[in-house]
Amino acid sequence: ELAGSCEAARRLWRLPGGEPVDWLVVVVNRAAADVEQAIAQQVAEDATSHVYLLIRNTPDECVIGGRRRDVQRVVQRMGCDAIAVGGASTVHCEIAAAVERAYRALHELETTSPAGMRFYSAAAGAAYELSRQTAAESITRQALEGFDFPRLIERAYADGVRVFVEAGPHNSCTRMIRRILRDRPHVAVSASTRGEDEVATMLGALATLVAHRAVADLSGLYGRVAEEPVGPAREDPKTEETPRKSIVVQVGGPPPDPPVPALEVSPVAAGGSQQVVASSDPPEPSEVRGAAGAVAEHVPAPVGPALSAAPVALLPAAVAAGGGETARAHQAFLRFSQAALEGMGRTLALQARMWAAMGGNDAWRPARGELAASARVPSDRAAVAFSREMCMEFAVGSVANVLGPEFAEVDTFPVRVRLPDEPLMLVDRILAVTGEKCSLASGTIVTEHDVRPDAWYLDGGRMPVCVAVEAGQADLFLCSYLGIDLQVRGQRAYRLLDATVTFHRELPRPGETIRYEIAIDKFVRQGETWLFFFRFDATIAGRPMLTMRSGCAGFFTTEEIENSG
Repeated sequence: ELAGSCEAARRLWRLPGGEPVDWLVVVVNRAAADVEQAIAQQVAEDATSHVYLLIRNTPDECVIGGRRRDVQRVVQRMGCDAIAVGGASTVHCEIAAAVERAYRALHELETTSPAGMRFYSAAAGAAYELSRQTAAESITRQALEGFDFPRLIERAYADGVRVFVEAGPHNSCTRMIRRILRDRPHVAVSASTRGEDEVATMLGALATLVAHRAVADLSGLYGRVAEEPVGPAREDPKTEETPRKSIVVQVGGPPPDPPVPALEVSPVAAGGSQQVVASSDPPEPSEVRGAAGAVAEHVPAPVGPALSAAPVALLPAAVAAGGGETARAHQAFLRFSQAALEGMGRTLALQARMWAAMGGNDAWRPARGELAASARVPSDRAAVAFSREMCMEFAVGSVANVLGPEFAEVDTFPVRVRLPDEPLMLVDRILAVTGEKCSLASGTIVTEHDVRPDAWYLDGGRMPVCVAVEAGQADLFLCSYLGIDLQVRGQRAYRLLDATVTFHRELPRPGETIRYEIAIDKFVRQGETWLFFFRFDATIAGRPMLTMRSGCAGFFTTEEIENSG
């Protein structure tokens, strides 16, 4: 009724039997008042619109849900960011009323209220007396009406609660509590943080609670303390016990005079420039960065006091250290890139073993000719500059057959820039290329990738993050078109060094086509090493899907790659 085919929503919305409900839930970075206004305006314009404000997460963040097209229209009306929530059922709104009695009965469970413990209801936003009936009623009410999380946290804070521990998965509530209470005195910790080791996270949470005197007894963690083994020093009962060690902390006296922090030089990957800072304050994570197809959290260089706060005499040493730091950073990126490529190789090898174990059945992916046929351009799309067949020729055949006779020499080189072979060849067509051939100047390329219902990479009906980024791989084609192979002459191979990736919507679904508009801004030569800087915008139906900025790739010899560690 509430998930799967969502029959309760179908009846409420009076949809025909064959038409899917297409339920979508997203988190938006807008206040509840703005969301309610946008929904009201849309319903006033279209009475068939089905979209609901489900949950108030923080003062400036809400969860909305409804029919996909209606949710997307509300998001577009507000001009806000939206992050899809996978697997959400049709609750926190009027749809659940159709099964209210059954839903309440489902949650009428044996209930025990420990003495001395206060319980809060998200639906009521206040404390309540816990029992079998009241617990089931609270759960049912939030399923029917949604809830206001800031109201709940503010009520608990007014009641004197200062320590918040999130028991279960990931740390979304901890994040929201911190945004609700901001700089007011409080502690919010999570016992399960996404991407972290579970044991380490639990120990870290306990350490925080001990430091704030919220936990004093750790016997539950360590169990019964084992008795000390009897040794030679213990055999004689007259032996005096070893005196306890103590730490003496001096208090009082003049205020401390901390030394001026030493200057640090923070190399900026791909650019070769440095940022001089004079602070060791821990920075806040700010953006997602990727290297060699990987995505990782980036912690920006700390921003401290003005430069004049440090002795000017330290500047020459800092500047002199810059060259070495840049070289070390460059080597670090090469190591990371190589490790990522090796990881991809291991993954493909595992896929090959699985394929062989299944009897070599090639039904999991279409043949190359079938892929090319599936990528035909609809008649309403712009003319194609290079078809998928030509892209495959560039990948595994002759570059001269694709780019012209001036590239014939490139086909004789032992190494050249290529697009990947199947199954990682994700360029279904190239719509346009601008720039002068062999100029090593700027240029652009526009490509498309069709997300097929039987695509090998689909995960939960979505295109994974890494594949969505990798599908913008035609910078390989463009840098070859602009002539890089004629400069490195088969002695250097392509390696991606750095990129900043930002997602603007949910991950692509089958039936959607992603268009990548890629630009190479410039080529740079450092000694014998060539680098180029590029960026791209990926859109679906004209709307932003992801952007990649500060992309940097380089060309390196086998020795440079092997010796980068």
